Amino acid sequence: MKYTVNTYGWSMEALGKSLTDEQVQLIKEKMVEKGYDETSEIRFEVEDFMEFDHWDGDLFHVSKAIDNQTLHFEIEDENGQKVAEFGIEDISRPYDEDGNEKYEYEEFSAWPSEETLTNIWLTIDESKGGVFTYEIESEDVPKPEDFSYSFGCVSTPEGDWDYINNIYFKGQELEIVDFLDNTGKAATIEIFTLEDI
Repeated sequence: MKYTVNTYGWSMEALGKSLTDEQVQLIKEKMVEKGYDETSEIRFEVEDFMEFDHWDGDLFHVSKAIDNQTLHFEIEDENGQKVAEFGIEDISRPYDEDGNEKYEYEEFSAWPSEETLTNIWLTIDESKGGVFTYEIESEDVPKPEDFSYSFGCVSTPEGDWDYINNIYFKGQELEIVDFLDNTGKAATIEIFTLEDI
């Protein structure tokens, strides 16, 4: 039988962009000119004075459920009837025989470095409500122990943003088939530089 798995909780869309020294300086000058204290205040004005695409993350651009123990699952059968409901805390983290995490940890870095890029624009939009929809097939009604998940994080000089990277059903990675409706909660916009510009 086919089942639909809907997930609800907190989610984030994280985007990392590289900036030149000149771009950072121009943004800072415009912030002073307009009397802005926070980068978030100038977020949607940047493209007015320089070439800048808010949704093009040349370093990374990911949409993930936030790992804050709020994610929960609602499973519906082919008739749209809810047959199971449980939280992420009911799902065990998978380990191999040696006690290591079974799935690979994913990390995106927003730390500027001399080897890569010296300036990084980071945007993290947080939302609450629906997250993703998955579809699975199973002879039995899916149970929490049938599921597992992997982790990831966006690492920044101001702290890490931990997220749930992938959801697995009986060891098989699930593909997102839809994004559910949610409500925006908060936005974090930072510019990280290797040196004070």
